[in-house]
Amino acid sequence: MHVHTKAADGRRDRAVSPEAAQKLEAKSRRILVVDDEKVICNFLERFLSKEGYVVKVVDNGAEAIRLLKSEAFDLVLCDLAMPGVSGWEVIRELEGLDKKPKVGLVTGRGEILNSFKDGELPVDFVIEKPIKLVELTACINEMRPLKKPPQLSF
Repeated sequence: MHVHTKAADGRRDRAVSPEAAQKLEAKSRRILVVDDEKVICNFLERFLSKEGYVVKVVDNGAEAIRLLKSEAFDLVLCDLAMPGVSGWEVIRELEGLDKKPKVGLVTGRGEILNSFKDGELPVDFVIEKPIKLVELTACINEMRPLKKPPQLSF
């Protein structure tokens, strides 16, 4: 089986294997990483870029909010406790966006997991620090497709 896509010039169709189509889709997905720890930012940027995602990294909440208002992202991985603008404030700003991205909360505070399990947090998943790549990968892969299906009206 092959998936057909338009060539870069937009004129011809070309056949692409399903594996390649998945890789192409991953490359088009944009992830914003927000964490005040540069080591974590660099670690996630390297890992996610290697997996084929387009990754932007910022080390503070104020810059994250500025970027979210000017660029579209499919997923935001956000630290909770940051100086200045916190992860909570970044998450609250997402509610006002036309295209709300999926949200993964990255935290060193284990008690946050209980709130997530109780459905109190407006996030798609929570990852505890230190980050385990297997767990992060599973959370991203278990998410529903990042692009919303078209709405049908009758």
